[in-house]
Amino acid sequence: MLSGKANDVLTGTDGNDVFSFADDWGVDAVVDATAGDVDTLDFSAVTDDLTFTFNAGVSKSVSVDDGAGNAVHDATSVTVLKSGTGDDLYVFQNGWGAFTIADAGDADFDTLDFSAVTADLVFTLHADGT
Repeated sequence: MLSGKANDVLTGTDGNDVFSFADDWGVDAVVDATAGDVDTLDFSAVTDDLTFTFNAGVSKSVSVDDGAGNAVHDATSVTVLKSGTGDDLYVFQNGWGAFTIADAGDADFDTLDFSAVTADLVFTLHADGT
C-alpha cells in the first residue's frame, strides 16, 4: 500500500503487508489488527532524516516522523522497518518489542538511542555488519 501526499489511513490485510512512504507523505495512520503476519513500514523512498520511536507498553508500537510535519503515529502489528537514505535516529523505550530494521542508505549515519532503556543490554557486532 502506497501512502500519498495527503493524510491517509492505510489498512492492512490478513496477509503480509508493505506500507510504503515517499517524501512529504503527510500524517498517516497504519491499521492492521492481524497478529502473526509480517508487516513492513517501508521508507526507502524518503530522503529526509527520520526518527523512529519504539514505544513502550502492551502495543509495542512504532512512530516515525521526519521533523517537517510528516508522521506515522503508533503503528502496531509492524515487525519490519525499512529506513530512508537520510541520517536516521532510532529511539528505544523500555519494553520496545522485536523489530527488524533494514537501512536503505549507503552513506548515511544512523543513530541508535537506548538512553531511555533501564534494562541491561547485550550487543553482538559481526564483521559482515549484521
